[in-house]
Amino acid sequence: MGNDIYAFIPNVYNNSLTRIRFAGCQDIPGTGVKDPAPITYPRPGLYNINLLVDLGLPTQTSFCKQVRIDTLPQGAFLGDTVCYGNSPALLFQSSQGAAPFSINYDDGSGVYTQGNLDGHSAVPLPYPLTAPGAATFNLRNITDANGCSTATSVSSKVLIEPLPQGGISGAIACSADSAVIRYTSGGGVAPFQVQLTDGTNTYTKTLDGSATIKLPPLSASATISLQTITDSAGCVRSSGFASPTVALHLFPSPVVQFSPLDGVCLDKWVFPVTAAKEVSGAAGAGVYSGAGIDAQGNFQASLAGAGTHMLVYTYTASDGCKAADSTPIVVYPLPPAQQAITIDDCGGIPIRLPVTGSSDYTYEWTPAAGLNDPTLPAPTATIDGTTTFIGHVTDRNGCSVYDTVTVDAHISSTAMLVLPNSFTPNGDGHNDCFGIQRWGRVELREFSVYDRWGVRVFNTKNPAECWDGTYKGQMQPAGGYAYVIQAKTVCGFVTRTGTVMLIR
Repeated sequence: MGNDIYAFIPNVYNNSLTRIRFAGCQDIPGTGVKDPAPITYPRPGLYNINLLVDLGLPTQTSFCKQVRIDTLPQGAFLGDTVCYGNSPALLFQSSQGAAPFSINYDDGSGVYTQGNLDGHSAVPLPYPLTAPGAATFNLRNITDANGCSTATSVSSKVLIEPLPQGGISGAIACSADSAVIRYTSGGGVAPFQVQLTDGTNTYTKTLDGSATIKLPPLSASATISLQTITDSAGCVRSSGFASPTVALHLFPSPVVQFSPLDGVCLDKWVFPVTAAKEVSGAAGAGVYSGAGIDAQGNFQASLAGAGTHMLVYTYTASDGCKAADSTPIVVYPLPPAQQAITIDDCGGIPIRLPVTGSSDYTYEWTPAAGLNDPTLPAPTATIDGTTTFIGHVTDRNGCSVYDTVTVDAHISSTAMLVLPNSFTPNGDGHNDCFGIQRWGRVELREFSVYDRWGVRVFNTKNPAECWDGTYKGQMQPAGGYAYVIQAKTVCGFVTRTGTVMLIR
């Protein structure tokens, strides 16, 4: 049954059968065909095959054979990247199979064979690669030590990177400034590490490409030589540069002096800065720069703003050498300005100018007439007419502003609050109405007129209105009429009572 063999033996004493099992040794389905179909094993390992001959005959014979199934070889190429001047390698890397291996590979035009490779072996290239560039190799077949073979299609490139190229140029070095040369890249993968020498010192600079290189100031003329260029691929050029040397001639640098500047007020007019100069006699031109400086070298305090600002004078000699010096300038803020003020005053009564003063400032008020002291921050004014006082306020830095106070005062309080004792409402345009129009700005609480029988013939709270001698549209007879006036004026609260004569 299946791969097993069974025998049945009768038992004499109890009329029963005993089954004896002979386990088979094969790992494939059993078959009675002389030439069975090929068998494929799904996994590597050791397998048994059993052959029975003359099954059931006295001549029955059994043969058992052990079969080993090996792993199919697998592998790939790993390409090498080298710099020009070196030989690249092609590496065979196995992932399964038994070494040594034999391989077939091609480059797209020819097929090549290489044997006796272990699981990590360099494959000699079929021809030398000496020029920068890339070559692609395709792995076609792998055969291992067991004779197992696998067809594959795995590609890899070997790459020869070109050496970086470049050169240096320049001709000027200034005694008090850095020596400047120019590196020009002619190939390679940035960034570059460039090594230079002046014969004594070595300088190493990292550059993203063509760039200006600043070296320390020189003490004498010197020749700068390019020693090596190393790019980001690790390729190094140490000879054959596009331009290997630069002869730097040392020129004297100009000498600049920038004298200190006095502080200025924020409202100072634009003025030219002239405090800097070149003192060694080197021909050339200088320019000013900094906050508040325009293209013509003028300084504008309001443009710079209040505070301390650094101005720089840069002088460029005709040979290209430069020197610079700087000095600060202080822009002082102005004293706080007060808006123009108008106040009401009763003529002839002293009034203190409502100015917020400071002991840190000096004051000069004009006109001085009518003031108790024109140098006080808030003097007292005694005037009979409207006057505008202008205060010149100056701080300790000499910066100044102007405060303006207008005192609106009438000739005298008595004249301002007078009332006529009669009026003639005859329409001639003179003295036709009885009122307080000449009192100026007042807040009228009551203005009433009564006839001789106590009838109120006029009443208003509008200081611009007056009594025209009528009551309910009817002209009133000539005679005396009593009045009561209560008003808040610049001279205080005023109550007036009396009699006015209506004349017809």
